[in-house]
Order: sequence, then structure tokens, then C-alpha cells
Amino acid sequence: MASEVEEQASATGGEIAFLSTPSLYFSISPTTRQRARLFDFDVQWAWDPGFVLYNYKHLEALPVELKHRFTMVVIDPPFITEEVWKMYAKAAKYLLLKSSGNEGEKTRKRNILCTTVSENAGLLQALLGVKERRFKPSIPTLVYQFSSFSNYESARLDAINPELM
Repeated sequence: MASEVEEQASATGGEIAFLSTPSLYFSISPTTRQRARLFDFDVQWAWDPGFVLYNYKHLEALPVELKHRFTMVVIDPPFITEEVWKMYAKAAKYLLLKSSGNEGEKTRKRNILCTTVSENAGLLQALLGVKERRFKPSIPTLVYQFSSFSNYESARLDAINPELM
């Protein structure tokens, strides 16, 4: 997943918001991390210059200077419920660049990459316009399998990861 984020960061040239994804944030290169922010509730990451305190229950607390600033949002909520995903979707829409709406003007990409259970596929399609991909993050400590979801095409995400074959 880190390689996917690196590739998309290079393609979009913009900033990346990591919502509740510290392990992925710290897995990307230091160069890419300079264009990224980690939005998380856990203040153990406060030492990092990209850290932004984020409580998904309080969208209004997100800094206004970060509104519509990011070309990519990566999301892995602490809970997989509809209520929580609705709040994360609002945060993603707040943080992502707005579409220009002008047909003649080239619109910058606004990529969304998420992880959750397959059962949330319909919900995520409705909330964020993402679809389930074949790549499934390997998380040995979970009792259920997560899937990846994105609103863009990706050969990497459309391939089954070898450890699951």
C-alpha cells in the first residue's frame, strides 16, 4: 500500500492526507512525507511535523487552512460501522481539493484510497465513489479480511497480493 501511495503522490504532485493511518504514513518515504499530513487522535505522533490532531467525531475542529488542500486522502477508520464511515467521508470531502467545475480547465486528480471490510462496499461507493479492488491488505492480527477501495484505476490494487494466493 505504501508503494501505491508513493506512485499516486508522484502522479498527482499534490499533498496527501492520511486519516487514522499512522503505519502507512510512516511507511512512505521521507520525501513524500514532506507533502503529507497524518490526521490522528493518538498524540503519540505529535512529535512529527505532519501530525494534525483529529477526532472523527469533531469535523469542525479540522484546521480551516487545510480545507480543500489535498489531492489524495487515505482512510482506515478505527471502526467499520456506517456511522463512523459517514464522518470520515465528510472529513475526506472537507480535505480534498474541490472540483473546478469548468469544462475547459484541467481538473487535478482527487484520489481516495480506503481499507475496510468487503461488506462496506456499497456504503463506500455511495459515500465516496470508491470501488472494491482485488488487493487485500494483509493484517494477520484481525479476525476478518480487509479489502482496498479506490476511486481511481490502479494495476497494483487490481492484482491479488501473493500472500493471499
